[in-house]
Amino acid sequence: MIYRWCALFFACVVASAFQHPAVDAERRADVYAIYSRLLTNPETSQGPDDNEIYFIADTTVPGTPQDPCVRVPSEAAARFAEVMADCEQRKDTPAKLERAFQISKRYRLLNDAEVDQFAAARGSGGYTPRPGEPKLIDLFRLSDVYFDRSRTLALTAISTWCGDLCAQFQWKVLEKNADGHWQERRWVTCAAMAERRGAPQVLYCGSPVTATGCVARIWIPSPY
Repeated sequence: MIYRWCALFFACVVASAFQHPAVDAERRADVYAIYSRLLTNPETSQGPDDNEIYFIADTTVPGTPQDPCVRVPSEAAARFAEVMADCEQRKDTPAKLERAFQISKRYRLLNDAEVDQFAAARGSGGYTPRPGEPKLIDLFRLSDVYFDRSRTLALTAISTWCGDLCAQFQWKVLEKNADGHWQERRWVTCAAMAERRGAPQVLYCGSPVTATGCVARIWIPSPY
């Protein structure tokens, strides 16, 4: 009897071990499908994307503003609570990005030292592309992607930065359609823009954000 129980337990452990890689692979596929969607014709602080190549920090960062401002429809409230629980658990744990983006633009992943070098050059206004170099304006940073239990609702953040007075920070909510594709949901009610008040700052635009500017303004330190 003990032998049978041990054999059954061992079989369950082995089965579980074989299932986890499949689950991890499916989650990774969703993560990079979401990133790829966000990096297809992304909006920057200057308007439509005009980069010929993307520089992307190779380590995720927490989103800005710290607390996502999301107006969730009542029918999605329970699922979004699961998303936020995932976010609270993992938001301070950086993840390394891989070259798995499915985008038309060329891109390069920058390590921390290269990010600092880019920021130092742009912050001082000293960056000038050499003749023949592709047009490069923004550094992109991504947060991790947080899911509900069914992995059909997701929250992430993206930022673009091109200097002390040139940045945009956005949270994004996406939902997986019946056909398996991720679509952005316009549930986010704020954005953050970089301006200067004695030092680089982030201008937090409280809900609602209108075409003429921010209704509420809260100054918080810039993450750069």
